[in-house]
Amino acid sequence: MADITDLASRLDVPATTLAGLDDVGAEEVARLVTLVDDTFAREDSAVEVGLKATVNAIPRPLRGRAKALLFGGER
Repeated sequence: MADITDLASRLDVPATTLAGLDDVGAEEVARLVTLVDDTFAREDSAVEVGLKATVNAIPRPLRGRAKALLFGGER
């Protein structure tokens, strides 16, 4: 079961920042960790979709170079 330190590490903040959550039950903290993980995954997906849309707006002769810069030459 996740605890406050798991949540703090996912948010990249010191655990003391989340001291107000000390009284929250373990199940609720675990649910919050799951929500944070899901939110980060959706954000990553949205950024990728946005970058792909941006690349498609670039004139075709420059797209290869733009893809290499944005995606590290992987796509």
